[in-house]
Amino acid sequence: MKFIITGGAGFIGSHLTEKIIYAGHQVIVIDNESTGTVQNLAAISGHPNFTYLFTNIQMVNCWEQILEKDAVIIHLAATVGVNKVDKDPLETLENNYMATILLLKLALRFQCKFFFASTSEVYGDSGKLYSTETDALLVTATHCGRTSYVLSKLLSEQYCMNYFRKYGLPVIVGRFFNVIGTRQLNTYGMVTPTFIKQALENKPITVYGDGSQTRNFCDVDDVATTIIKSLQTEAAYGEIFNIGGAENTTILAFAQYIKEATHSNSPIVYLPFPGERSNGRDVYYRSPSLAKIEAFTGWRPVIPWQDSVKAIIDDMVYQKNDSLKSSLISFQS
Repeated sequence: MKFIITGGAGFIGSHLTEKIIYAGHQVIVIDNESTGTVQNLAAISGHPNFTYLFTNIQMVNCWEQILEKDAVIIHLAATVGVNKVDKDPLETLENNYMATILLLKLALRFQCKFFFASTSEVYGDSGKLYSTETDALLVTATHCGRTSYVLSKLLSEQYCMNYFRKYGLPVIVGRFFNVIGTRQLNTYGMVTPTFIKQALENKPITVYGDGSQTRNFCDVDDVATTIIKSLQTEAAYGEIFNIGGAENTTILAFAQYIKEATHSNSPIVYLPFPGERSNGRDVYYRSPSLAKIEAFTGWRPVIPWQDSVKAIIDDMVYQKNDSLKSSLISFQS
């Protein structure tokens, strides 16, 4: 089977691409490397079933050669990250939903299956401990930069569901909750690599607010597994699913675990929420009900977030040591 993965050089996309390639399928990755890098795909570079297109989705001019009947489009590409989104809300809005419309039209034309990666942020600050797919959706104040990101994902969801209802296009929407794992960068405000980098450098671990806000962290390998399982489940088409971790933890407990796991001397410091985080405040509860995805596909996450954190720490330490070794060799030569 042929898969087209947009954003396949990114954190989630690269793990998913590897998993699909190793399952014996053909994968074409389209990525402009705005947040990803082709180095994430080094393990499958040169594989006969792998093709990489370094370009923007909307600039691809060879869809006739790429797409075919019954191919699968997995649309992960988006402007993401608190800092990046807040820097250019208009680019975020236009880039995210316009690319989705283009791909939906192509999927309909070539009769492809379609998976769209949405976000838990569409639930807003509901005050509910767990979010279910039938909950009302909330958007922050419209002058906040994050609003463009949420609206772009909501618009995309609506287009997906209406393409299913009107045209019968086989579409699945997955709302991701705090995905973590190796290859995730701290550059754009992602909490896990930020905390780990601070801890490894014995710098203050910066917790916003009092750290009592809760999250459910989910390993990227679990996320890749459920994307594949949902696409293999006929009943899943035309549905929206929460995809996230099963264990609820506070940000403070998360920071404390990282400090202990890295044997760090870093102090944990508390900072006020910056303006880019929904106008100086944060969602207090962000935890998914997984009842629907389990009922449809039988999927439950199996990797504890603690194991994910340890794997990220090991990878970051390795990358740091490898970089130091390369610098030393360069200096000596």
